[in-house]
Amino acid sequence: RPQLVIGMGGYASFAPLFLGSLLGRVIPIRTVIHEQNLVAGLTHRLLSRFVDKVLVSYPRTREDFPHARRVVVTGNPIREEFLLSKRSEAAYRRFGLVPGKKTVLVFGGSRGSSTLVRALLQKIDAIAADGELQVLLVTGDAEDENAIRKAFANEGVKNVIVRRYIDRMGEAFALADLIVSRAGATTLAEITSCGKPALLVPWPGAAEDHQRRNARYLAAAGACAVAEEDELLEEGLAPVIEAMVRDEVRLNRIGRNAAQVGQRSAVRLILGEIESLARGEAQT
Repeated sequence: RPQLVIGMGGYASFAPLFLGSLLGRVIPIRTVIHEQNLVAGLTHRLLSRFVDKVLVSYPRTREDFPHARRVVVTGNPIREEFLLSKRSEAAYRRFGLVPGKKTVLVFGGSRGSSTLVRALLQKIDAIAADGELQVLLVTGDAEDENAIRKAFANEGVKNVIVRRYIDRMGEAFALADLIVSRAGATTLAEITSCGKPALLVPWPGAAEDHQRRNARYLAAAGACAVAEEDELLEEGLAPVIEAMVRDEVRLNRIGRNAAQVGQRSAVRLILGEIESLARGEAQT
């Protein structure tokens, strides 16, 4: 018999969390949910009336749970490698990058983003002609790495390194002077915990438009720049990257603001809340 049931979102979590909350009235089973996004999903909004504790990533998300017994801001947990990785010449060499050059990391999640690849190819001359800039492009599992590499080669581009997958993402973050990515919850936790300047391109197909809301929240705090994918497909991603990388004052400001939003202790805080619940400490 479980002592604790934890939900991280999605429809599949509703039944076990709801059943756990009902059983918890007669036997010692506690329930907790963790909302990763700025705006809570439907499943969590429904469950919040019944579970013992709601954990959220952002202070603003408290507003989505007016009937919860207890809401605690913990941040969103990330892998320890993101917090420990450092910039080094060895790390540059592992990715085929040149130490000392401005480095831009572009990725779209585990399955990649064909939109970001196409946007990067648009007006790529701006990057190809910049001898002090290099781009590490992570294509993801859904893309043809060789075809993308060939497309850049056909344009005469030599400073875009194409990788299908990176198993040392913490190191890639450490090397990046600018990150270009979607605006999913985990990605934003990694960016802000590392204090990295980022250009966020929200995926318009995200449930309840949560990526755009995530990105706008950070942008309002001066913790990122935001671009819509339609604009980038028309105007190109390369000119935007060039403009941001050249403005070092802006990059530093965005990075500092991102670090202020980030919560590097999220894992410890979440475990502390879960452990206190499992021990049966009084809830307020």
